[in-house]
Amino acid sequence: MKQKKSSPLKKALFVAAALLPLAVQASENSNQKVPHERATITHTVGFRNADRPAVIIDAEFLWWYGEISNLSYAIKREVRLTGSETAPTQTAIVPIRKEEFDWDWNPGVRIGLGVITSLDGWDVYANWTYYHTSERESETLAPVDAVARGTPGTQMFTSPWFIQPNSQAYNAISARWGLDFNRVDLELGRNFWVSDELSVRPMAGVTGFWADLDFKVHANRLQMIGIGASTERSDFNQDSWGAGLLAGLSSAWHLTRHFSLYGYLEMALTYGKQSIKRNASINTVDQLGNPTLQYATTLRDDRYYLQPFIDLGMGIRFENTFDSVRAMLDAGWEFHSLLKFNQLFRGTRGRLSENDNSITHSDYPSTNGNLSLSGFVLKGRLEF
Repeated sequence: MKQKKSSPLKKALFVAAALLPLAVQASENSNQKVPHERATITHTVGFRNADRPAVIIDAEFLWWYGEISNLSYAIKREVRLTGSETAPTQTAIVPIRKEEFDWDWNPGVRIGLGVITSLDGWDVYANWTYYHTSERESETLAPVDAVARGTPGTQMFTSPWFIQPNSQAYNAISARWGLDFNRVDLELGRNFWVSDELSVRPMAGVTGFWADLDFKVHANRLQMIGIGASTERSDFNQDSWGAGLLAGLSSAWHLTRHFSLYGYLEMALTYGKQSIKRNASINTVDQLGNPTLQYATTLRDDRYYLQPFIDLGMGIRFENTFDSVRAMLDAGWEFHSLLKFNQLFRGTRGRLSENDNSITHSDYPSTNGNLSLSGFVLKGRLEF
């Protein structure tokens, strides 16, 4: 017997009836609320007190090497033959060497105090840094007379720091520089774990500094045949201060439970003022002891400016916890750079002729030298 074929409409209705329960179930599942997953909070590094903020106390010994660029105090010059076949004995006084300071190591200190708050482990931390350094140099050559002035191989000193820069020649010159440097930082940061063995501390805050730079150059020459005696000196003082913003990031790579390697990078920009003053004098006499050039002058420069800071450091750390006290001991190296800190001014040219006693022919541009403070640091910290 021949079977009837089912119509396409009946087939469609049958499939729809079969899928309807599945669609209803899917709709019910989609309307159910998915429970919210709580974000994982990074755990704070350091001592935490449940009843009160934890206290941080730091004491650091600094053994730094202070250096200022563009602070050469004299130029050594020498008589050289410059003649040709037609004038074989012609000579000129040419520069052969800049006289620089031998920079030295000096101690400093840094003291810090802070708290680790109960607000997600944020810490508020302040420190004060003090450093002093000074250095003195002196050089002496054989006295020069009128004959030696034209003899090849004769040496003498000039200096760009004098009233008449690089004009008078001297056989003895000395210089001294000294720096008193203070800095205060106030930071807001958080020290936390980013993995099982790595912790970081981002921070931001404010910073301020004040510094006193002294620089002195003295020179003299003896009275010789055909040349009179002369004494010249310039005493500089640069007072600087500024306040501004600070930001940085430090990290600690924990090798064991007690030992880790640490490093940090910080940058700051302050706005402040520099007051620069130069007291200069010259006293020259002829062969008979009669004064030929005697005067003194004071030159000042007051300016407002931006002072950039770059701070880097790294070292090794030992830490341990004793009951309710966390103790740390760091030994490392630091580098601090104050860009264009040295704004002392020196001359660009001297007298126009041997008979020109005017002091108005030289410009006095700033030297734009950097201050670098770098060296060892030994730091102890207690958290309780």
